[in-house]
Amino acid sequence: MGNEVAINPYDNSAPLAGADNGPVQPGTNLPVAPSQPQPTPSAPNIPNNPTNLADDIASAWLTHIAARQPDPQPNTTAGRTQLPQQRPNTAVGGALFDALTKGLGDAANAGQGGGGWLSGVERTLSNRDQRVKSEQDRADQKARQQQQDAITLADSHARLIQTNQAIQKQAEDLRHASLNDSQSYVNTFKDAGYSVQSGITQEQLSQRVAQDKDFWANHTGGKTAEVPVVGPDGQPKKDADGNIIYTPSYSIVDLRTAPPDGGNIKITPAMQTYYKTNLGIDYPVDTPLTSQQFASLNAKAHQVADGLRVIEKDNGEALDAKIRTQIQDDMSVSAVTAGLNKYPGRPLKGIAELRSNADAHVADIQNKIAALQQKNPNDPQIAALQSQLQQVQKDDAALNRVQQYAFNEKAQADELAAQREDEKARHDAAQEKIQQQREDLKAQTDAQKTKLDANGKAGAAELQKQSDKYSEFLFTSNSTKASIQNAKNGDELANSLAPLGTALLVTSANGVHRINTTEVDAAGPAVGSLGRRIDAELAKAGKGKLPASTLQEMGQLVDLYQQSKYESYVRNAAYTAKLRGMNPAETPIMDRSGNVTTLADAVGNLPNAAPTASTQAAPNAASKVAPNTHVFDSKAWAAANPNGDVNAAIAQAKQQGFEVK
Repeated sequence: MGNEVAINPYDNSAPLAGADNGPVQPGTNLPVAPSQPQPTPSAPNIPNNPTNLADDIASAWLTHIAARQPDPQPNTTAGRTQLPQQRPNTAVGGALFDALTKGLGDAANAGQGGGGWLSGVERTLSNRDQRVKSEQDRADQKARQQQQDAITLADSHARLIQTNQAIQKQAEDLRHASLNDSQSYVNTFKDAGYSVQSGITQEQLSQRVAQDKDFWANHTGGKTAEVPVVGPDGQPKKDADGNIIYTPSYSIVDLRTAPPDGGNIKITPAMQTYYKTNLGIDYPVDTPLTSQQFASLNAKAHQVADGLRVIEKDNGEALDAKIRTQIQDDMSVSAVTAGLNKYPGRPLKGIAELRSNADAHVADIQNKIAALQQKNPNDPQIAALQSQLQQVQKDDAALNRVQQYAFNEKAQADELAAQREDEKARHDAAQEKIQQQREDLKAQTDAQKTKLDANGKAGAAELQKQSDKYSEFLFTSNSTKASIQNAKNGDELANSLAPLGTALLVTSANGVHRINTTEVDAAGPAVGSLGRRIDAELAKAGKGKLPASTLQEMGQLVDLYQQSKYESYVRNAAYTAKLRGMNPAETPIMDRSGNVTTLADAVGNLPNAAPTASTQAAPNAASKVAPNTHVFDSKAWAAANPNGDVNAAIAQAKQQGFEVK
């Protein structure tokens, strides 16, 4: 292997040509005569009572070959000591020397063990095969170990990077505890004799990594300090919340600077406690670890330690030892680390959101697998997707255990209170937006009134009322959709509020939510069908968590219902404007989102063709119908439109297929 020159005893062109023991002459057991002149050997030492002359001669000949070589042989301790003085200095000469001495070492042992001359040849070959196999095994083992060390180091770096990034937005006490763990890790290498460089900025580290593709194969370390970012005025910069902005400072260990003793790290009493607390493993003090083993153990323990500190801060107390043991393995799962740190100060929110994301991911993968299996059950993509599915389910199981067991009643109550604050903030923001939209519309309506006659001004007032009603519905609709979205993200309060979004869509009795099918049926068959399907799912879920698929359909229901309401609003507005002689291109109303647009644009953007004089939608009161009957109440319409032409409204309602009363 490598530069080794193989010695083949059957090859007369080999370096030992003429000194081989085969092949034999045809029809005999005698070796072929040497093809090259041979020096006269000294008399072989033949025993007094040979058992077989040919065997003894062959054995003596092999012994003599060995005796002609430098003694001791290279595969002995003495030989290995002398080899450096005997080995040629040139690359080619050195390689040949290595090959020859290895081959001669094989031959030197050929005469041992008895047997005939052919047995000696066989042992020569056997010795060589065993040596080559042993060397190959050692090389393979070394390569496997190097590969395993690289994988171990890469895994530790991945954990280290995630840990450093995840904790950086947490409270100061949590950040500093993590920095102390990183500093202890680096100090251990320094105490063992490795070269350590500290005070490296993020920019400097990024440059080194960019310039050296093998940087992380030869280095380890971590974020060991944080330095305030200073502004032009010499003062620390702050974020929008008034918090000081910090930049990380790193300490890096050069693993190539291992001390002469190999650089193994021995378990100290402090390390023993750290690993037992965070990994549940009790390593005896003075247990030696390679640099890669130490990096791997420490990265995992550091990841767990940071996560446990986040949970205990949220709980306001230390975790019970049994619970700590129960979730110990889960704490080293990257999804758990991400969830605990996604929303600083609210670990339960992050965990719940990642759980919901996992549920949605599982459903998506399962749908893809089902689609592929229908086309081709042997599609190789199916196996890959199934592997992904298993990993997502494994992560979800870890998230679930942490969510169920790690947080005490205080933490859960705090999270529910925070969700209420979130809901209030969403409500206030939505209310403020709607109010601003109403004011914008009123301003443009008032401007239009200056150009209208009395009939037109009355029409503008009617349109303003219609717009106010639509904006009220829009507020409720948007709030419902916000609750549905947050329920998808695992928000417990939103999960209960989503079905309650609007009295027009959902009713509630004894905490069990049901769809108001009368309203959704009135919005059309598509909305009604979806509403009834959701109603069945709500009944099945009871007071429990709504499935992701149900939440998805609830969002679709709200969108369909909102579109139905908006189309009714626009068509009523168009009808009112026509009766009042108002120019659609100059008449302001709301678009689907509540912003100001012109009636002409709103009509033109409807899914169906714009209504004409003969296809105007039934007036405002016509939308107040019983499910599936489409009754137009002319008296109700006249009451709502005292200045309107009730006869014209009745005529239009009949054209649209309404039953008039």
